[in-house]
Amino acid sequence: MRIRLLPSSLAIPLLLSATLQAQEWPIFHGKGGTGASQAKTIPVEFSSADYNWDVKLPGTGHSSPVVWGDKIFLTATDSENGDSRSIVCLSTKDGSVLWKRSESFLPTRKHKYNDYSASTPAVDKDHVYVAWTTPKVVLQARDHDGNEVWRTEIGDFHAAHGSAMSPIVSRGKVLLGNQIEEGESFIIAVDAKSGKQVWKLPRKTVDKAAYGTPAMLSGGRVVYASTAHGLTCLDVDTGKILWEHDPGFSLRCVGKPTVAGEYVFAAGGNGGGRRESVGIRIDGDKPEEVFALSKRVPYVPSGVSHDGLMFLLNDGGQVTCLNPEDGEELWFERVTGEAYASPLVIDGKLYCFSREGEMVVVDAGDEFELLAKHDFGEGIFATPAISGGRMYVRTFNRLISIGGKSS
Repeated sequence: MRIRLLPSSLAIPLLLSATLQAQEWPIFHGKGGTGASQAKTIPVEFSSADYNWDVKLPGTGHSSPVVWGDKIFLTATDSENGDSRSIVCLSTKDGSVLWKRSESFLPTRKHKYNDYSASTPAVDKDHVYVAWTTPKVVLQARDHDGNEVWRTEIGDFHAAHGSAMSPIVSRGKVLLGNQIEEGESFIIAVDAKSGKQVWKLPRKTVDKAAYGTPAMLSGGRVVYASTAHGLTCLDVDTGKILWEHDPGFSLRCVGKPTVAGEYVFAAGGNGGGRRESVGIRIDGDKPEEVFALSKRVPYVPSGVSHDGLMFLLNDGGQVTCLNPEDGEELWFERVTGEAYASPLVIDGKLYCFSREGEMVVVDAGDEFELLAKHDFGEGIFATPAISGGRMYVRTFNRLISIGGKSS
């Protein structure tokens, strides 16, 4: 039996909603950062014979693909032919490379599972936006034909695990967090057309960098999670802090906050398995803590919500379905192996991806039901993209198109 949905006054999502069969997947975790799609043309069960296409990428990377119209954008590192990184544009029709723009960089310290192309680009109708660490943090914009429009150096970067901060684009601005472990920490917004600074919010610098993309809320608001400040809600236009809630995090914040109606969940962790978290209810501009989890909490993957439920896939491949009103666990199951990619909700089904390349699909409801499994044959760290009724899965070395109607 399904639990009751959130009351209508609570169920109006603060998160920007994804458009049915939308052609755009513009930032990490999709339109509005929801990780959700209503696409009806992505199969639950399939084999490699059902792929629309499967192409080798010109380099490695853990950045997720983003899509605008008939173009897919991602970043890749080529360490075999010198240390260079590329912004790559591929065709949604057949996966062919439409253009590639490469530049050299200075390798810096990073975690063994990180990659120098870990930051997911952002895209709008005019430009694709990429954050590179060289080790200076550089934001750049290129048009959809690959021509550089602007480039701006925003500051230094210092973090033991390397960089992975992803920009978002909202209301004509590109936002990027640079909450680091040494030097000046800040969140910055630049004008999407010119790259000129619009606002810059100083942040405390602590010994744990913050990596997570912000969660997007309606009304031009975003929520960042960090060890230094906990949860911080900002006005996109001005950079003004609308509210903050600091639960006393001491561990590193990597995943994006998860939003379900007016409830927000955020977590911190480390590679040794320690976890901490907080679930809050937003009442106007006053956040109220309603629960905290200490077990089976995700560190790297970001959660998703559906029908008033919250789904958290942790790094061990375990999914928890909970009621965000109070953190009540409705079900818990190990569905796959260790996971870094964030889950997706597609047409009411939860798609999870393991570091070994396994995809598992379960029902996104209040009772566990396994629907299908598929092995891509190569590891997956990047979160797939959904656009035009197709799913684009990035493995360590390949990009695969699934679903929709073949051209």
